[in-house]
Amino acid sequence: MKKTLKKRLKNWKIGDYVRQFSIVTGGVLLTLWLSDQMSEFSKQKDIRTAMRLISSELQDDLEIIRDYEWLYNEEKRVARRLQETNFSIDEFPIDTVETYYRRIMNGMGKPYLLLIDGWDMFKITGLASDIDNYQLVYGLSRTYSDIHMFDEKISIFYHRRSEMLAAYQLGAKHSSHDIGIRENFARILNDKTIQGWITSVPYALEEDFFDQFAKELESMVAIIEKLYG
Repeated sequence: MKKTLKKRLKNWKIGDYVRQFSIVTGGVLLTLWLSDQMSEFSKQKDIRTAMRLISSELQDDLEIIRDYEWLYNEEKRVARRLQETNFSIDEFPIDTVETYYRRIMNGMGKPYLLLIDGWDMFKITGLASDIDNYQLVYGLSRTYSDIHMFDEKISIFYHRRSEMLAAYQLGAKHSSHDIGIRENFARILNDKTIQGWITSVPYALEEDFFDQFAKELESMVAIIEKLYG
């Protein structure tokens, strides 16, 4: 016949109580520890996912910076060539004229938009505060601050460019549609305002403007890849 709980307890010694209490308490503590570990694991998993997204975003921004660099260098190259000929295109073959026209006249406003969604998400969700590596968080903050700086400077360049070229780009100063591209471009280049703009293009941005921002992004991507794969 089974002993009642009262009889069992009556026959227990103090060590039995301690052992039973330790088992129960240990079980509760283990459960809390495992729950905390699962929460920490989930948090670290979220951080890893977020950092990988940020790394991908920075790599996209790096490509955009290099695309801006190519466009600017092409426009700078053509600007210098036109200055050498005193803005005359008479001796250029027609394919060169067409290329130069596109480099100087095509596009209104900024052609690309830099991405910052990953960093915004990282701040809004509070994940940044869960990272013990404060140097990394500071580095990310500085990198995205540099991206904003790049965007501001490149925006100034393209805003000024649009101001100078808008009248011709929108057709307000265009001649008849029958006019050829050589004649049309020559007429545009005869405008002293356009000449002034073209002359300023090679000096609008510092020589290492693109490299300094690109290197910053490359460095941060390398750090993230090393820490989070």
